[in-house]
Amino acid sequence: MSAIQPAPKLPPGPRRALAIATMTYADPAFSGLRAPAEDAVNLADVLGDPEIGGFSVSSLVDRSAQDIRRSIDDLLSSCGLDDLLLLYLSCHGVLDARGRLYFAATDTHKSHLASTGIESSWLLDQLDECRARRQVLILDCCFSGAFAGRAKGETEIDLRRHLVGHGRGRAVLTASRAGEYSFEGEPLDQGATGSVFTTGLIEGIRSGSADQDKDGYISVEDSYDYAYKYVQRHGAAQTPQRWLFGAEGSIYLARNPVGIPITPIKLPDALYSALTNPYPEVRVGAINVLAGWLLSGDPEQMYTARKELEQISSTDIAKVASVAQSILADSEQQAGSELSAQLSETEDLLRERQRQVEELSRQRDSISDHLGQLRALLNEEPNEAAAITPQNESDWWRD
Repeated sequence: MSAIQPAPKLPPGPRRALAIATMTYADPAFSGLRAPAEDAVNLADVLGDPEIGGFSVSSLVDRSAQDIRRSIDDLLSSCGLDDLLLLYLSCHGVLDARGRLYFAATDTHKSHLASTGIESSWLLDQLDECRARRQVLILDCCFSGAFAGRAKGETEIDLRRHLVGHGRGRAVLTASRAGEYSFEGEPLDQGATGSVFTTGLIEGIRSGSADQDKDGYISVEDSYDYAYKYVQRHGAAQTPQRWLFGAEGSIYLARNPVGIPITPIKLPDALYSALTNPYPEVRVGAINVLAGWLLSGDPEQMYTARKELEQISSTDIAKVASVAQSILADSEQQAGSELSAQLSETEDLLRERQRQVEELSRQRDSISDHLGQLRALLNEEPNEAAAITPQNESDWWRD
């Protein structure tokens, strides 16, 4: 028999993510993709769940190169040192004649990559200048503009040179090696299906299966390992890649939503002998050892101690059972006090979040008022604008 303990809280600090997906292209040189939009929505959903990823997530689907650059710039330039930054791109990738890698947007033209594409070197410059000391870049992209069946990409390139850069605390995950295809999943009878690699990432986080060491956290390494095995299980001819550069400790993407399984441990022989001793005083002494286990902080010791004390409280003689019952009651009271403190802390956070929402609403209303005034000014009749002559121009601006 085992129990489930809730996963620990996510590490402190802001968690910010941007998911970018492009599935339709104006240039017929780029084939349309099925998976990106669904991938971005599903990934944003699991990362943005406060009980799983806890990220503040924004999504961009089928946007222009300028929109994508501006959104990336806005996010990265606003990050602080303690932020965890995650950037996800699912789109076509293509090389120019000089071997420079570009990510394609809806308005990217293969013949004008420099002016219409998003160059990987520009993205790396932004990441290098970003203050966030923990950065995760996930690319489920092809690295050419052509398809082969349901595959993306075909040109061999040095991904590490294009994607890792000089950043500290940066993890880069890609769906495939440079010379391999990045496969979308087989189409279903109804609806679209996701990319094999991104589907593996999402499944591992959402199900908790990526938490292989059962510590309650799903790290970048955990997610990559699960997605890698997922791709191999589904027979896709691609090999996901991972680079970790200058990272200090693990970067946690999520909590395990299932929790941490707890299995009772075997009692030491001496403790078991004392608990089954015919003398009540000896058994009471062993019960006090179990009381210490309840306070140990070790989930397996605590679970084992509770099960043993519950058994004793219902089966032993009154003199011994009352001691076990008293210890259990004290433990419940302490747990109740801790829960009350947690609820109070949660209420404080909710009040602060409500205050922030109200402030944002006021700012939005103020901006709307200003925009309305600006539109009214821009829509004035020409004869009114013509009335502003050089002689009265200074008076007009003063008013």
